[in-house]
Amino acid sequence: MKLSHNVVIEGWQAKAYRSSGDEFVFLLTQDLIGRLLSTSPSLGIIGFSYNEKQLTAAMSIGYSRSDGKTSFDDLLERAELACQLAKAQGDGTCVEWTQDLLLNPLMRMSGKCSNCEARISCNIPKQNAPSKLKLCPCCGQFL
Repeated sequence: MKLSHNVVIEGWQAKAYRSSGDEFVFLLTQDLIGRLLSTSPSLGIIGFSYNEKQLTAAMSIGYSRSDGKTSFDDLLERAELACQLAKAQGDGTCVEWTQDLLLNPLMRMSGKCSNCEARISCNIPKQNAPSKLKLCPCCGQFL
């Protein structure tokens, strides 16, 4: 995997890399993970202005810890899986990869609302997934 735009995160002595699109990789020391966890809820929705427009961005975080044996690519893959689960749980959520994520993988569910015609797609832990989508997140109508 090619990473670009190495940026040192001020006050953290950590490095951030843009992986692709809206995905970033942060390399943190072990002692900074607690700081990340305490900061993550405030990253749920961040307001900012660009070209005189008020905008918001939301962030969900998935991470994995190095055991000194796992390859960097495998650590990235684990963090991505944890991030998918964090996104399913909502903005500002931070999820650590564990073996349990392999036992309860995410499954993709999709559909189309017959009321507002919104296309709905989400990742849900397989163990907790309903047989079909039941409520449109756009209009709130039952599907």
